[in-house]
Amino acid sequence: MIMIHSADIAEEYSLAVGRWVFFIGANSKRRVSHVEIRDPQFATDEGVRVGDSVKAVLKVKGARFVQLPGCFAFVKLPSGWAAGFWPIQTGQSGAEKLKALTWI
Repeated sequence: MIMIHSADIAEEYSLAVGRWVFFIGANSKRRVSHVEIRDPQFATDEGVRVGDSVKAVLKVKGARFVQLPGCFAFVKLPSGWAAGFWPIQTGQSGAEKLKALTWI
């Protein structure tokens, strides 16, 4: 299980599609809450990859920093992917590395 919001926990399932393994979260109502990938070889349409820094991801045109209460910080990308960073204390100017790409 993984925490998806301060008030909910998700069951996590994995799904292999070709060479990629996606992790799918289902919330307590059994609905898909997110789809995530942790492979540094996968890139979004913007070229963002797992391992990129917060600073680098924020340079993407249209990217915006978002922080959910009691959860984690992420950078929302125009493609629909969210670049997830932990812990929540991550700053917008930090060198913290991207842990996962999540479709939310």
